[in-house]
Amino acid sequence: MSNKKDLYHNILAGGAEATGNQCIAAVTAAADVTGEPIDTLGYDGVTVVVNLGDSAGTPDGTDKWNIYIHVSDASGSGFAVPASDDDVLGTCASGVIHTIDDATTKDNITIMRGYVGPKRYIKVFGDKIASGPNQPISADVILSHGRAVPTV
Repeated sequence: MSNKKDLYHNILAGGAEATGNQCIAAVTAAADVTGEPIDTLGYDGVTVVVNLGDSAGTPDGTDKWNIYIHVSDASGSGFAVPASDDDVLGTCASGVIHTIDDATTKDNITIMRGYVGPKRYIKVFGDKIASGPNQPISADVILSHGRAVPTV
């Protein structure tokens, strides 16, 4: 008998089986991209996972992308960067969780950040600055530590 433990009944992740948690469906973004707001009600853990594919060009310090976490108390308005970088676990500077600004930051990268702030709704925003390259991107929000389990 195995002593392994699983997370299957303790998380709700985006993708084909769990509707409503895929913040940004896989797209090759040629302009700013705004994810769908995800309701975190009933969950004490929130993790944002952003996947970047092979982009069609090379960004530089001027032509680049910034990837942000935006949060709000309402699903349809008031979204802004978290009030404190301490609300985001992992690298975060003024809400920016990743900058795509050179060849080493653009291709086949997974960015994972936790959110521990007080806001109920969360989404991901990709900000294309100047002539940043077209960028394949997807984002999921994984909810965990549900107050009622199993989540699936």
